[in-house]
Amino acid sequence: MANRNTSITVLVGDDKHAFHPDEQQLCACSPVFLSMLKSGFREAEERVVLLPEVDAETFRVFERWLSNRGESVFEDLDVALLCKVFLLLDYLQVSSVQQPLLRALAYKRDNTRIVPLSLIPFIYENTPPGSPL
Repeated sequence: MANRNTSITVLVGDDKHAFHPDEQQLCACSPVFLSMLKSGFREAEERVVLLPEVDAETFRVFERWLSNRGESVFEDLDVALLCKVFLLLDYLQVSSVQQPLLRALAYKRDNTRIVPLSLIPFIYENTPPGSPL
């Protein structure tokens, strides 16, 4: 039976940087975490989730959003980081934050009139057809 502690460890990146978000908050916003932590998967027993494709900076933004849901945490981020956060939240199926992220990206685009060309292949390789990104 799984430990009832509401804190878990999320290890991100190749270096397995550790984060300790609240399980209830994760499960409330992400069907992916809900499935992993409540459906008898290994993660529920071990209390550890591995996300090797995610870098620490990207997960840190997600964790900050998770802790401060009423506040916007995206305005000061650069376009590349906003795109990486969008891809993480798309993977985790956190749909409630898609629109604020897209608004932050549109604001950056409209105010700088710059879209880094290096991001275009990255976005297309990492999003499904029809993605709002």
